[in-house]
Amino acid sequence: FFVIFLTFKPINMSVNIVQQLEKSMNIDPLIKMDPNTQDIPESTVVTTSQKIFQAIIPAVMAGLYKAGKSEEGIQILANDPLAQDWAFKLFGENKTRLLENIARYASLSMDETESKFNSIANNAVSQIREAVKDKNTTELKSLMASQRDNILVYLPASLELGDILQDETLDDRTNK
Repeated sequence: FFVIFLTFKPINMSVNIVQQLEKSMNIDPLIKMDPNTQDIPESTVVTTSQKIFQAIIPAVMAGLYKAGKSEEGIQILANDPLAQDWAFKLFGENKTRLLENIARYASLSMDETESKFNSIANNAVSQIREAVKDKNTTELKSLMASQRDNILVYLPASLELGDILQDETLDDRTNK
């Protein structure tokens, strides 16, 4: 009789893409949202650049998280070229509303916001692809699903991402 050995390459689901982005971009850690105000705690001093990253990183990650829930989105994460219009790719017709909300929150122009969004999205997709080296779609889905709590704790409610992505759990206070 035959013995078949199956080898599984376990993926480390403890990979936190938000933290990977902080390290790769050499920025201060994002600030956890106050679950009552759904914004940065009042006593926290925040620089302009921190506020920019505080808005864009969770927005990028929320879009990638949502993409990770569909086959089409998984294919985009695994195979689409970098350096594209990620804001449109992830948020479609809601791109302008998303970028306006981020620009308002971070006090940036729309052009700066879009440029930084796409740059950070390229970095995030690179980090995701590095974590799932062989583009295994099952592993990619698992990795993206595991990122939800890493995103929510940093996501400012004023970005209205739950409404934009039609996922009310992203704006729900009980999830922060």
